[in-house]
Amino acid sequence: MEELPSPLEIRALRGERSRAEFAALVGVTPLTVYRWELPPGSPELRRPRGKVLARLRSLVAAELPAQPPRPPDATLDPADEAALLPALRAIDECHLDGAETELVALLSGGALRGDASRALASIALARLHLLARHDARSAFATLLGVGDVARLPRPVQLRFHVVSAHLHAHADLRLFSLGRTNHHAALAEALFGAGDEDERFFLWYAQLTAAISVYEPAMVARLVERSAEMRALATTPLNRCLALEAACLCELSYARAGEASRSVEAFRAASVAAGLPLQQLRALAWGGEVAIEEAEPPPRILEALEQAERIQQRHRIADGVHSMHLHRNEGEVLMRLGRLGEAEAELLEATRIGSSVGFTPFRIYTSLARLYAQRGRIEGTRRIADELLRFEGVHMEHSRAFGRIARILCDVLEGKAEPGWPEAVVENLAAIRRAGAWAIAYRYVAVHAAAICTSAAPLQEAERILQLAERAFESSASLTASALFRRYRGIFLLRTGRHGEARQSLEAALATFQVSGNLPEAALVRRALANLDHLEGRPEAEGHLAESAAALEALGMAVPPLLASEAPPPAAAQTASRLHVDDLVVPLQRLTTRGLGASILQRELVDIATGLLPGRSVALVEVDSEGGILPLGGEVGGPADPRRWFDFSDGVGRRLRLGVGGALAPEERAALSSLVSTAALAFEVAALRGFSRERPRQVASRAPAEEHVLPGFIAASEPMRRLKAELERLSGSRSTIIITGESGTGKEVVARAIHDLSQRAARPYVTFNSAAIPRELFEGQLFGYRKGAFTGATSDNPGVIRAAEGGTLFLDEIGELPLETQPKLLRFLENGEIFPLGERNPARVDVRVIAATHRELLELVREGRFREDLYYRLQVIPVHIPPLRERRADVVALARFFLRKLTPEGRETPVLSPDAELALVAHGWPGNVRQLRNVIERSLAFDPLPPILTAEHLRL
Repeated sequence: MEELPSPLEIRALRGERSRAEFAALVGVTPLTVYRWELPPGSPELRRPRGKVLARLRSLVAAELPAQPPRPPDATLDPADEAALLPALRAIDECHLDGAETELVALLSGGALRGDASRALASIALARLHLLARHDARSAFATLLGVGDVARLPRPVQLRFHVVSAHLHAHADLRLFSLGRTNHHAALAEALFGAGDEDERFFLWYAQLTAAISVYEPAMVARLVERSAEMRALATTPLNRCLALEAACLCELSYARAGEASRSVEAFRAASVAAGLPLQQLRALAWGGEVAIEEAEPPPRILEALEQAERIQQRHRIADGVHSMHLHRNEGEVLMRLGRLGEAEAELLEATRIGSSVGFTPFRIYTSLARLYAQRGRIEGTRRIADELLRFEGVHMEHSRAFGRIARILCDVLEGKAEPGWPEAVVENLAAIRRAGAWAIAYRYVAVHAAAICTSAAPLQEAERILQLAERAFESSASLTASALFRRYRGIFLLRTGRHGEARQSLEAALATFQVSGNLPEAALVRRALANLDHLEGRPEAEGHLAESAAALEALGMAVPPLLASEAPPPAAAQTASRLHVDDLVVPLQRLTTRGLGASILQRELVDIATGLLPGRSVALVEVDSEGGILPLGGEVGGPADPRRWFDFSDGVGRRLRLGVGGALAPEERAALSSLVSTAALAFEVAALRGFSRERPRQVASRAPAEEHVLPGFIAASEPMRRLKAELERLSGSRSTIIITGESGTGKEVVARAIHDLSQRAARPYVTFNSAAIPRELFEGQLFGYRKGAFTGATSDNPGVIRAAEGGTLFLDEIGELPLETQPKLLRFLENGEIFPLGERNPARVDVRVIAATHRELLELVREGRFREDLYYRLQVIPVHIPPLRERRADVVALARFFLRKLTPEGRETPVLSPDAELALVAHGWPGNVRQLRNVIERSLAFDPLPPILTAEHLRL
């Protein structure tokens, strides 16, 4: 059999040609040529066969001369530049249709003679596909024709990388990649020069789009902080229009973090002022999302949706995430109007579009689950659960956690739930929080869980889930969310026999639903009130039950079964209450005095409650998420001291409880409920007005809070101070981080700092050096193995990944990772699953990965020694550490740190002399921080140890 050409022979035959040029010569794609040139044993390696092999043989026989390398084009051809100028100017002026026609004519008519000119026209056309019609796939196909980017002039290269970053920031099934966006952004940063302000803005805009798409709050916060600075760089009409959309993106980040009210006007203004149809369409989609949260009247939202539909049809804008949002918004509005069949059709269309662009169905499915619950269609919710459990993508963890919650709640409604199911619901809610979901997304799940658990769970577990839902509502406040919480709380109070409080809560919810025009929710509240009338034996109860059932059936909704009180109503106070409405006037005025801080409000609340109920013990406490108690005022008492507790929040994250001893009469409970509601608003106002700047104290059950101290992390220079601030912003993230920098710059110190600042600080931190493990042992050490999996496996080994369960795994020198192990690592990063050697089933692990390398990974990708897909998966959050020679302000600070650390015990730490400091700062430090440490250690090794280290003692 004829021997196939080796990778070396193909590379020699290609010579100086680019892969694109060689591929066109042979009749294949550049990716195929790349796979031909991979080293033997590579999983992606391919060999030419058939007709393609015959063409290669003919090339060899013809002894085609190697093409000499061409230098990069220094500038554009003047004639080409003159031909391109009108189209490029039209783009800057927002005249996109005319510019597209002109560019297509130039490219198809052969009017452009130079490679650089044709490349610039293709890049401009790709930008038009993205900005005019949200057509990422056409943009990608257009960019493929650019050819060898490295040979293009600097300005053209810069535009290519900026547009490529924007392309991969678009949510699309195959093209979206935060890693690729950051990769092209890094290449663009190296090309920026004077006069590139508009391209710098456009790059920031692309990164912000990508960060918001993947729900990465730490990255979003970092980019939003630069919003004013970046938007000031937009000088062309096009970029000023995009700056308006960028402002909306920033507002969207606030809305999804739970601050919706501040965003409504910004979206409304953008939908009118936007100069590009696509940007106007997106503003309408996002604005509708926020308007629904704020319970705006349905006709106004539907009018904006109709306007968006006209824009999309008139300008032939492709479906994308904006279309998904528009259909979801319409489904939500139709639900409020009671048109449930139409609402379901719109929500299903939203899921179809979301699937086509590879966007998570998480939020649409929460709406569908609520709709199916209203209609009593358990099979629909179960189908949603199954689809979410199969979902794979950037939001996989919280999508699957919601799938598990939905499946449990279906079992509850069908009477099939396993014992301990409420605990499983709580655990999965916690998993969604750990996965970093936006506050608004977490609230959607908490709503669905509370809706069923408050009526179906045992009372103790129902109260716990209700408290979790309340915290979700408080961190993502909206009118609808507050009304929903009052409805669920009313149902819970009905079950506990506290009928007076239940009626107050339900009537407050009904008023909100009536104002917002939410017919289904209003009908459900009326049913609960009729249930309450029935329990209290009111004569009109039967009529109210019949009316509420008829109203629900008319809407196509299931009629909830009647609930019974599961606990007797609390006994009335032994003495008749003397509280009247007038008694609350002065106390409420005391709480609402402007300028009160948190500490004074705490004292006032205890004093007021004691004055209203003389002779009763009163206590105010703070409760943490683990149930720890911190007394804030009054007398807490012991477990045997029965109290009636009133829970509320201070609006900035603290959970407070006011407790009163003894039984309470109905009017006393009502008075205290009003008191704590007013107190909650007073605390929140104090925080917003800056009167509560002190940090909340820690609860007694936990150790006192400590300032974030990062041992060995010295940040005297401006680059390192920025890096430290960035690491602190990343503390809440769990995304993969890749740390790059020269050898000895301190990559492991940075990795340890990220772990210590994160929520995983109390969990394991495991280091794995890829360069220190023999190739044949690599897979077993990383993923683990079972006893007998191979010769010498005499016992089970969990592997370093499982050893880091719940914590952080630091993969040092990731560039040395064997090629055959890289697919397994990629699977772990994508799915959180590993296959230990000898195991038949995958094992799920919860580990945050930080990788580091001093190698140029992209060069290893070109050489076929590192997988391209793994490279982009690691590029989610790139962190670069500059070499020591670029941050000389750190040199002396580091030297003093090493002096304190390395001075022998019992000896006095030497002091650096001025000439020693000058010598240290002037040195080149090719070995970076590691070399500096060695110099200090060597200087301290010789006796006698001088009290002052001079330049001579340093032995540089």
